Amino acid sequence: MSVFADKDKSLLDFENRAYEIRMDLVHNHTFDQANIPIADSLYRESVARGSVSGKLYALQIKYYAVANSGNDSLFNATIDEYIAIAEEMNYYEEYFDATNTKIQYEMGSGDYSHCMFMAHDMLKMAEKAHSNLGLYESNLLLGQIFKYRSSFNSALRYFNNALNYIDSNDSIPYFTLYREMAECYGGNMKYDKALKYAAMAKKWANFDIYRLYGEWTYLNELFQSMDIDGFRKELAESELNDEEQYKSIPVDMQISLDAMKLISQGSFEAARKKIMEHDSETRQLGFLVLLAQYEGNMTDAFHYSKRLAFVNDSIESELLDSELAELDVRLGKADAEYKAEQERRHLQLVTAVIVGVLLSVIILGMIVWNRRRRIQTEKLKLAQLATVQKNKELVAAQSAIKKALEEAENANAMRLHFIQNMTHEIRTPLNAIFGFAQLLTSTTVELDDDSKTEMGNVISENTMNLTSMVDNIIKLSNYDSHSVEVNMTETNSRHIIEKVICSVPVPDSTRIRLNVDLESNYTLVTDAEKLINAIVYVVTNAFKFTENGSVTVGANKTERPGFITFFVEDTGKGIPAELSEKIFERFYKADEFIPGTGLGLSLCRVIMESLNGEVLLDTNYTGGSRFVLQVPA
Repeated sequence: MSVFADKDKSLLDFENRAYEIRMDLVHNHTFDQANIPIADSLYRESVARGSVSGKLYALQIKYYAVANSGNDSLFNATIDEYIAIAEEMNYYEEYFDATNTKIQYEMGSGDYSHCMFMAHDMLKMAEKAHSNLGLYESNLLLGQIFKYRSSFNSALRYFNNALNYIDSNDSIPYFTLYREMAECYGGNMKYDKALKYAAMAKKWANFDIYRLYGEWTYLNELFQSMDIDGFRKELAESELNDEEQYKSIPVDMQISLDAMKLISQGSFEAARKKIMEHDSETRQLGFLVLLAQYEGNMTDAFHYSKRLAFVNDSIESELLDSELAELDVRLGKADAEYKAEQERRHLQLVTAVIVGVLLSVIILGMIVWNRRRRIQTEKLKLAQLATVQKNKELVAAQSAIKKALEEAENANAMRLHFIQNMTHEIRTPLNAIFGFAQLLTSTTVELDDDSKTEMGNVISENTMNLTSMVDNIIKLSNYDSHSVEVNMTETNSRHIIEKVICSVPVPDSTRIRLNVDLESNYTLVTDAEKLINAIVYVVTNAFKFTENGSVTVGANKTERPGFITFFVEDTGKGIPAELSEKIFERFYKADEFIPGTGLGLSLCRVIMESLNGEVLLDTNYTGGSRFVLQVPA
């Protein structure tokens, strides 16, 4: 840290001595709790001498010494004071190093949501300071947080950003980033790239422990890609065969390496026992999927894949809840700061009014002539009117900010609800597609023709489901942006219903009948394609909730004069009247266990609105559910 030339010699001597103490204790005895009393003594002397640098040296010694003590409150109090001083003094290098240490510490306790907010704050500070060190560390931290959440594409974006801010001669950042990127590509099942970056990480590993980490990462990616011959060859040449080197890596890496060795040797039961030594359920399930694939047990592989997806969804849901709570806290702080500012301005206003009144009284007392007295009275009235107007403006501003905060909270809640729904709904077909596609292309699993046909059908069905979900989201977005054209043409109700029946994938042809009076065929002018799509969404919804009986589609012109009414009736379990409007909200699902995104009825409603019509639930119908779609004749 820099020292200033205008400091007196005794202060410079003290700070040089404090610097030497810091260098010795932090680098040679980093986590020794015996350093705490030394740090406290140095801190007190620094305060007495008025040395900011000395205080920072003492605080750094202390927070490293406390890091392994388990005393979270003491660690946070110490490092937060260090960060506050560094920020106040614009000591950016010290600020970024300490903030990085604090985030790494909290990541160790699993508080990833709070860490992400801190890392974003650190990134903003780094951009403000134009600090390459801060930009590297904040992007690296954000990448690591998103990697933990299995958001590998987001993590890779931050890791690539971090590459732009490191010294080309510094090997450790290159090793760290390439190793992280290898694991992200492995998570995305892009094993060619994963092996490429794992090899690059090995190249940049100039220290023993980093070299061993690089070896482990390369072996892991070979194993994940199911290149068992490559794994055996690399393992035979690896330094990790040496017992001492093997003991140098963390326990979880030792367990994983042992499990991979056992599977490569065909010792599947021994491997299964070793896998269960992992304290992480996601690591256990990930290895069990690979074990089942190496065994050729497709049923178990699919079962473990589904369980792993469920666990990951649960972790992501908890993180999203935590982020929402953190956002609530930040909004609360912002609101408190706003209220404090309002109180300050109000006090200033009251003070100004009091001073104005006192001055007016003094002036009125000094003025003898009535005319001057009347003029001063009028001025006072004008000042009072201005004060009232100012108060009204302040109240209006406060109301506008409160409304904006409520809108932000509602928008964030909708975003989180959408992410949770889409993560679950999209991951289910993706897991099936990825899992069976990997089995179909595997060179180690032999499949008969029936199994291949069955897996192909599953892949095709889930691909269609995924495509349908994405199409619905795109359609809804187009209607929201008013980018959908409506083409009005003359058509008739019988044509509309016949097209609906042809467009709906009917599970059982006996379950649906066409309820149309052939003698009463109604003519109307509308966008036939969009009206057909709207009715199809309702009919498809009816099939989901009808196990037995029938779904009936028909039309009449008697329910509402001037309109043609299309109706869809089913003999399913029905919908409570209190949900008659709720079911048309976006992402709402009456039954969370039935597949779907909750967009079908919502999309139906926006289509009907674009046709100057409406769709609603007939709450008087008791035989199941009855929807009516009315369009102008």
